[in-house]
Amino acid sequence: MGLKMMVTFLFLLVGLAYADPGEVTPDFEMIGYNTNIDDPKYRLLDIVQPIYFHVDLDVYLAESRFNGIVQVDVQIRRNLTQIVMHQNVVAITGVNVVDANNRPVNLQFPNSFETDSYYEVLKINFASTIMPGQYTITISYLGRINENPHDRGFYKGYYYVGNEKREYATTQFQPYHARKAFPCFDEPQFKCPFVISITRDANLSPSYSNMAINATQQVSTGRVRETFLPTPAVSSYLIAFHVSDFVATNESSKPNRPFQIISRQGPLDQHSYAADIGMKITEVMDEYFDINYYDMGQGQPMKNDHIALPDFPSGAMENWGMVNYREAYLLYHQNHTNVLDKIFIATIIAHELAHKWFGNLVTCFWWSNLWLNESFASYFEYFGAHYADTSLELDDRFILNRVQSALSADASAGATPMNWTEVASNPSVSAHFSTTSYAKGASVLRTLEHFVGYETFQKALRYYLKDNAYGIGYPIDMYNAFRRACSEDPTFQTTYPNIDIGVVFDNWVQNPGSPVLNVDVNMSTGLITITQERFQLSGTVPDTIWHIPITWTHGGSPNFNDLKPKFVFTNKTMTIQKEAGHHWVVFNLQHSGLYRVNYDDHSWEMLASQLRRNRTVIHKLNRAQMTNDVLFFLRAGKISVRRAFDVLSFLKDESDYYVWNGVLSQLDWVRRRLEHLPRAHEEFNTYLLALLEGAIQELGFEERANEAISTTQSRMQIMNYACQLGHEGCINDSLEKWRRFRSSNNYLVPKNARRYVYCTGLRYGNASDYQFLFQKYNTSENTADMVVMLRTLACTRDNASLSHYLVESMQNDKIRVHDKTNAFSFALQGNRQNVPIVLDFLYRNYAEMRQSYGGQARLDVCVSALATHLTNFEHIVAFQAWLYREQVALSTSFNSGVNVINSALNNIRWGNNVAPDLFTTIRNRNASATISVSIVLLAVALVAHLISDERVVPNQTSFHEALPKMSWFFLSLAFLVLTTTNADNPLWIEEIEELPEFSAQLVSRSADKVYRLPENVVPLEYDIYIDLYFAERTDRPFSFDGREFIVIQATEENVTNIVLHSNVDSINFINLFSDNGETVNLNLIEPYTLEPQFHFLRINLQQAMDLGRNYTLYIDYSNSMNDGPMKRGIWKGWYTDDEGVERIYAATHFQPYNARQAFPCWDEPLFKAVFKLHLSKPSSYIGTYSNTGIENTDTLENNRTRDNFLESPKMSSYLVTFLVSESFKVIASNTSFSPAIRIIGRSNTAGLGDHALDLTVKMTEYFDDYFKIPYSSLHPNLLNDHISSPDWASAGTENWGMVSYRELYLIIDPRETIMSVEHYATTLVSHELAHKWFGNLITCFWWSNTWINEGFASYFGYIAAHQMFPQYDLHEHFNSRYLQTSLNFDSGVTTVPLNHDVNSPAQVTGHFGTISYSKGAAFLRMLGDMITPGTFQKACQYFLLNNPYEATDQYDLYDAFAKAIDEDRTLNEYSNFNFTDFYRIWVNEAGYPLLTVEVNYVTGEMTLTQERFFLSASAGTTDQIYPIPITYASKAKPDFTNLKANYMLTSKHAVIQKEAADEWVIFNNQQHGHYRVNYDVKTWNLISEALLNDPESIHYLNRAQIVNDVFALMRANKLTYRFGFHIIKFLRNEINYHVWNPAISGYSWLRNRLRHLPESQATFDSYLLSYMDHVINTLGYEPASNESVTITLTRQEVLHFACTLGHEVCIQNSRDKFISMRDQGTWVDPRIRRHVYIAGVRQGGEQDFEFLLNRYRNSNFANDQLEILRALGATRDPQLLTRYLEFTLDKAVRSHDKATSFNYALLGNPENAHTVLQFVKNNINAIRVAYVEDAPPNPVHTALSNLAAYLDEAGLVEYEEWLRSTQTNTAQFNSAISAISSARNNMAWGTANVDMILNAARDSATNVIMSTLLISIMAVIAVFL
Repeated sequence: MGLKMMVTFLFLLVGLAYADPGEVTPDFEMIGYNTNIDDPKYRLLDIVQPIYFHVDLDVYLAESRFNGIVQVDVQIRRNLTQIVMHQNVVAITGVNVVDANNRPVNLQFPNSFETDSYYEVLKINFASTIMPGQYTITISYLGRINENPHDRGFYKGYYYVGNEKREYATTQFQPYHARKAFPCFDEPQFKCPFVISITRDANLSPSYSNMAINATQQVSTGRVRETFLPTPAVSSYLIAFHVSDFVATNESSKPNRPFQIISRQGPLDQHSYAADIGMKITEVMDEYFDINYYDMGQGQPMKNDHIALPDFPSGAMENWGMVNYREAYLLYHQNHTNVLDKIFIATIIAHELAHKWFGNLVTCFWWSNLWLNESFASYFEYFGAHYADTSLELDDRFILNRVQSALSADASAGATPMNWTEVASNPSVSAHFSTTSYAKGASVLRTLEHFVGYETFQKALRYYLKDNAYGIGYPIDMYNAFRRACSEDPTFQTTYPNIDIGVVFDNWVQNPGSPVLNVDVNMSTGLITITQERFQLSGTVPDTIWHIPITWTHGGSPNFNDLKPKFVFTNKTMTIQKEAGHHWVVFNLQHSGLYRVNYDDHSWEMLASQLRRNRTVIHKLNRAQMTNDVLFFLRAGKISVRRAFDVLSFLKDESDYYVWNGVLSQLDWVRRRLEHLPRAHEEFNTYLLALLEGAIQELGFEERANEAISTTQSRMQIMNYACQLGHEGCINDSLEKWRRFRSSNNYLVPKNARRYVYCTGLRYGNASDYQFLFQKYNTSENTADMVVMLRTLACTRDNASLSHYLVESMQNDKIRVHDKTNAFSFALQGNRQNVPIVLDFLYRNYAEMRQSYGGQARLDVCVSALATHLTNFEHIVAFQAWLYREQVALSTSFNSGVNVINSALNNIRWGNNVAPDLFTTIRNRNASATISVSIVLLAVALVAHLISDERVVPNQTSFHEALPKMSWFFLSLAFLVLTTTNADNPLWIEEIEELPEFSAQLVSRSADKVYRLPENVVPLEYDIYIDLYFAERTDRPFSFDGREFIVIQATEENVTNIVLHSNVDSINFINLFSDNGETVNLNLIEPYTLEPQFHFLRINLQQAMDLGRNYTLYIDYSNSMNDGPMKRGIWKGWYTDDEGVERIYAATHFQPYNARQAFPCWDEPLFKAVFKLHLSKPSSYIGTYSNTGIENTDTLENNRTRDNFLESPKMSSYLVTFLVSESFKVIASNTSFSPAIRIIGRSNTAGLGDHALDLTVKMTEYFDDYFKIPYSSLHPNLLNDHISSPDWASAGTENWGMVSYRELYLIIDPRETIMSVEHYATTLVSHELAHKWFGNLITCFWWSNTWINEGFASYFGYIAAHQMFPQYDLHEHFNSRYLQTSLNFDSGVTTVPLNHDVNSPAQVTGHFGTISYSKGAAFLRMLGDMITPGTFQKACQYFLLNNPYEATDQYDLYDAFAKAIDEDRTLNEYSNFNFTDFYRIWVNEAGYPLLTVEVNYVTGEMTLTQERFFLSASAGTTDQIYPIPITYASKAKPDFTNLKANYMLTSKHAVIQKEAADEWVIFNNQQHGHYRVNYDVKTWNLISEALLNDPESIHYLNRAQIVNDVFALMRANKLTYRFGFHIIKFLRNEINYHVWNPAISGYSWLRNRLRHLPESQATFDSYLLSYMDHVINTLGYEPASNESVTITLTRQEVLHFACTLGHEVCIQNSRDKFISMRDQGTWVDPRIRRHVYIAGVRQGGEQDFEFLLNRYRNSNFANDQLEILRALGATRDPQLLTRYLEFTLDKAVRSHDKATSFNYALLGNPENAHTVLQFVKNNINAIRVAYVEDAPPNPVHTALSNLAAYLDEAGLVEYEEWLRSTQTNTAQFNSAISAISSARNNMAWGTANVDMILNAARDSATNVIMSTLLISIMAVIAVFL
């Protein structure tokens, strides 16, 4: 064999051995639809199938109970030991099981069965495994007849015969309530025949069920048993029965085709219409589906009963053979039922009858595919009834009630798809009975019918029904039926080649939302460009593509009747050619498709002109579409106000019902959002009346003989709205009819006019009119007419009558439970002035409402109804105060109320924003009157004020320079001049003077600042006396009394309320003195009030304060110390002194809102003042420290002393601090500074403060020089103390003059402190000292701008500290600590910007997080690089010098930077770059960009594209553009040190040029920019090759960047895992800390998702360990004395990870060191202690555990104690682990370490989670106390949430069952349940992706191995050459 051939053969062998498997499809079994795909706990396994059911009920109606026996034959498909069924009955009394041979099957004893009330299941437990086969289960049980129809199941109702109250019982089982009547398999997929038997009282009528009665039997005296014929195969939710004395009529029955209407005895004369239309619809559907309804009985005769029920929770229910209806929806009276109700009767009968085919004959598999039932019923609801009676015009009405309804719901960002896979739990099932399943599904079907044609559509449905009869249907069955029908239609094939109808159908089923078609016409060329996107009113719009069948026409040859789509639009954009010419176009003819259409402005202009000229040229349904569309576009900001109302202008001549119906509701939507502007509202009403006048004149007030039904409907809606708006003719005509009705017993108001006639009669009447109609209501026999009366009774303007109405809604049982919430809503709708009365009723009666209205959900509905009616800020504020005051009692209604407030405020904002354009437009459009220019200008002035006032519009994104604040005096003067010259009527000065008062009201009562203090009073000085008591006071140990004198000023006139914060136990006394010492009188009745929900103390004055005058407020109060630091405020801690005696000390931690726990104050950063403290305490407490020095000390009685401190600088209350102890002392100091720099700690840390002193001295020197404002110059009394506190809730706090630190970070001993702690301590000291300038000298205005404090402190924490301590490489560690942390966190959909509005305490606390710290710091570093460090320093100095001792905001900071940049001209090199935009976007917009780089290697062009980066691949895209400073390096020019931008990218795309060459290029030098980078494949490969072959050619921070970016891009599905692992395979040769840090993070993220797959995780770990060999071997296991800090940190992190993965040498080395330490006392270097301690305990036993535990108890070093806790949690012994967890409850574990220690137990070993779970279950109450449940960091929430992440599925099931059975009312329940869901999602992700991950990891490992193998082979070959 020749040499070349041999080499080739060797390579071929290698290739065969290691070749990729290619794209071979695995031969997996098709799983299809599985019962457990959604949530196993709510779903039943399909291994048990019911095949026949017998249900026997013994009903005692009067006693509201029944006894039941169920016998069910089941088929068991595989071996099992337990059968699970659904049940929700009162009690199961017995269960037995027999096999097919009637032999008993033994059940487990005891516990033969068990019930789970939460999941509503019955578990039958067998004594041993039973085999597959047929079995019979018999269950006896007790049940209740529910007395609240809303509870569904088997429930009872009532009615009256005269004054006699009678009861009946009926059922409503859909979707999961059959289990309340009998144990069953209560899911739609389980279908079988049922035989129902009912035993009832003999005095009742025969019972009803799905089938006819088969046998009647007298079972005892007065008791009758009726057994019904077997049903067809049916789902349990379709079973029904009814027990009553109701009466049936058979007016339309035919031989073998029975049709009964059944009702109570009274309204028998109302049966005829339903009987007639119902039989007609049945016959229509028989013919359409080619399946006769009466043949569906599978050998049994079918009934067709329809029962009218006085009480029914739904509209109707499609039970096979026995449909239930609410009375108003079935009974028709010729004289009383209006045309709308008549139509509804026809459509609802059609809907329920259609279900006999879609839902009953063929049933959806699971509720996620509910559309297979409801969409078809909703479609034939209109078209089935239309074919039965075309005069109802239901084919056209479909557009209004279905298409427009679907589009409206789909406009929400939260819209769900028709196939909603998240349907699992009962609430999610109920939620899917929604517009999506009904209206949207029906609209999609209508689109498809026009698409495929009538006959093909009909044929497809017939195929589906016949192929799946008596079974279950899946979407694929429907798609295949359509595919089959279309394949048989040659015209479809030729018209739409290559179109798969199944794909088109599925596209609409799976996509949430609906599209808008954007149409742009080039009139010159005739080219039409169409694009599609999802239409949303707000929120980020996902990038979704629909398959849209397109119809269109144009003005040159209009044809609106050709509804056959021209083509299917399947791309984002395309073009269509029409003839050139100036013709309008219209798309979506007759609204046949489910999409909106938006045209270019000129096209809209042409359409508007056509509509005004001759509207009938355009079809009425397209006119309806256009009017509805433009108002939705107006709401979404997609069309100008001017153009929208231009299009609507034709309505003045329009009277068509279909056009007006869709537009009236949207015009009223606009009108309601102007209600808070009374003049604006009045003018808009005038405009609307002018618009309506033409229709009013054409329609007239009287019905005409034989008029079309749509004409009648048009009159009803037009007159109702016109009377509401105050149309004089409508009101006069209505009052004439009303008075005639009242005065004549023979006159009836025309039934179609009653709603507006009755309402007008009461609105302009008095109490007698109300009483007259109320008496009519109580005596009426027609339910539909009663609903009209119930609605109109609320129109009364008589307050007493309205109050009576509301009380009657609770107490009058003539008002049905399903109408009670309607009555509440009607009361809101009746008149605007009703709102305060309704609110007062709600406040006083909500508990009774909840009970009488039918439960919590009904109260939620009532609260939600307020949203559109709260338009007055006084009402909003009062409502919010009530809401928070009653939060607990309101339960879920609280959340509804919060949503109401948000909606109300959004409505007001929308009205404010649109008002100026709206009035300019309607002034020009008003056909009947000219709108006063003065009022327009006045409205504009109001809006301008609201927008420009920062307090009113906190979300503004433009800068204050662009919105100059004109005083109201000059603004008023300007308007006075304008209105004098331009107004039709003069503008009176009184009108102008009203505005400031109204505006001030808006400001002070803005509900989005409800936790904020008013700014009308400010504090100037505090003089605070606090008497601290420790254990010596036995009546109130560990408490304090306080007295304070606060000098205050009023900043506004007429201030009669002083509002400040207070969160103390009691206010003992309050007084107010003027500056001359006179007492200012407080309100005698209520001198002060407390609002605990806001921590407000409101002091009420008898007279107003004088503006600008000083007053002294005196407050005497008492409070308790908190136990430990977690709750902040004043708290007590403990330590052990030199003698081993436990000592107690008191300390404070006030940031961000806890000073109010120490003294009532203005506890917001804005309110800066001077503070002077006086602290009294026992004389033994000699170690007392505060912000300033002690001025003098007073000796008091009872062995007490008082230290009086010097006054502070002007500062915010959260910066006040003190510590009072017995033996804290100065442990290190440098007196060469003034003030001296001191380190203070407990006495037994003496000699351990030198390291901290070195840090504080050098960082003080640095900042003095950098800011050019020496610390000593800030205030003469300030100290520079740094206190080491054994207990501290956070790492450190920047109190001015006395910084407090957790002892861990201040007591540093090189022989005891782990390097990562020493490293972090350096940055922490720098961070806290930076705060002296950024945070203390200047302070953020409000916590929305927390980043101004924390971003700068975090930036200087690393960048400044590096200058003084270069050995720590902190400038480089900035990337992993801040930059990468920010990038990871800021990738979420819900992340917030730097400047983010916060309000409540929880929101404030939440903003002290990654965004404010990490992103703030990263933004500042990027900014500093961009403008140069010198200019950055100058800007900082300007900011500080311009705003000392003041509260500042982002605009002040912008001013300083803009000034420095302008002076230094550091951005002039960037053409067209706008620093204002750069600053605005990065500060005010969330997220960050992904830069995608595509290199043309032929030309050297590099195409840059940016988009917002989301980690979630399903997050969609946004249009956000970020200004990005671009830096890059290439192989030819590898200058990674250039950190100033080469180019500023300010657009979505750009192209930059480099030299053409095949070379790598890397963007974002040293990862200093806050963005990620992705590249084209070739560039990635070039980078990968360089990383492998010449890694040092690429800067290590960019190697780290690549690793960090690659992991993120893989998670976001922007890189495959195989390719990503290929890029980072260079890690095998990498030793740099900065590179390994993100690698370990990325690998850990993947490992955690494989935790439930231990074998796969072990395989993955083996791959990772192979990557780590080189770095481990290079670093070694022994630290060198002179090694760099970064090398030490690398070893710490790498070896800890390696030992965790099971690296044998690492484990053994660590174990050996541990044993030597344990047995010989050998010192272990702290640089390696972490993995040594952990391995020692993990691999050891009780001896090792005890050794380390004793070391903990005796240690003097918090750092070593924390490492010991971490190690103890790694024990594998469950008993020892339990001891460890119990130890965390002991106070020996500091409260700030408890949740962390809990987490160490979970991290310790995978198997630990089960032991932790048992500990939690057994000790939850002790955990809540010890871990401090209600502390702001929520440690118990954290612990319980973290637990879920480490449990396997069995553990999660156990955990969830425990939570749901015992913890549902706890604060942690929701977060723990959410964590369980997240854990399952992580497991699911891991299961779905494990093969891909392992293959990627294996391939990466294999490729490296093969590289080595090939080199070896080539070396061998070379020997022979």
